[in-house]
Amino acid sequence: MGVNGAGKSTTFKCLNSDEIVTQGDVQIEGRSLTEYYGSPHLMANIIGYCPQISPIDADMTVAEKLTLLAELKGLDKATAEKYARLIAKKFEIYQFFHTYADKLSGGN
Repeated sequence: MGVNGAGKSTTFKCLNSDEIVTQGDVQIEGRSLTEYYGSPHLMANIIGYCPQISPIDADMTVAEKLTLLAELKGLDKATAEKYARLIAKKFEIYQFFHTYADKLSGGN
C-alpha cells in the first residue's frame, strides 16, 4: 500500500513482465527477476497478479471473478467456488460477493 504515484502498479507490471525494469532488481525465492524475462509463466507460478482495471470486470461479479482466477490457477470449479468464498471472507469483501465489479469503489 502507498500513496498515488509511489510505484505500486509499476512494480507489479514489472513482476508480471508487462513492463521492462530499467533499474533495480527484485528477488523472489532467491532468483533475480531478470531470470524470468522471456518466461512470464514461471513468475505466474510464484506470485498472483490481478490488475485493478480489467476489460471483463464490469460484466462479472466479485464471486465470478475470484472463481475464474482460482480456475486459471488450476483449481476445479467446485474447489474454485469454495476458495472464492474463503478469500472474500478473509479480505472482508464478502458483502460485495454478488456485486458487479463496475459497482465497486476502486479500492474494492
